[in-house]
Amino acid sequence: IANITADVLMRLNELLVSRLKTDGYAVISGIINARAEEVKKCYCKNFDLVEKIQNGEWQAMLLKKKV
Repeated sequence: IANITADVLMRLNELLVSRLKTDGYAVISGIINARAEEVKKCYCKNFDLVEKIQNGEWQAMLLKKKV
C-alpha cells in the first residue's frame, strides 16, 4: 500500500491483516512524519515493525504479520 493518507491506512489495518498469510509482510508508505507514530501504534497491534524509512517529511514501514 503506498501513498495513502494515515486515516485510510489505519482503517485498512484489519482488512490487510485478514488478507495476509501467517508471517506475511506489508509495506505501507506515504505517511507524513506528524502522523507516523499514530499509524505505527495502530499497526503494531497486528504487525511487528521490521523497518522504518524516512525521506524528508514522509515515512514508509515494513511490517510482518504477528503469528
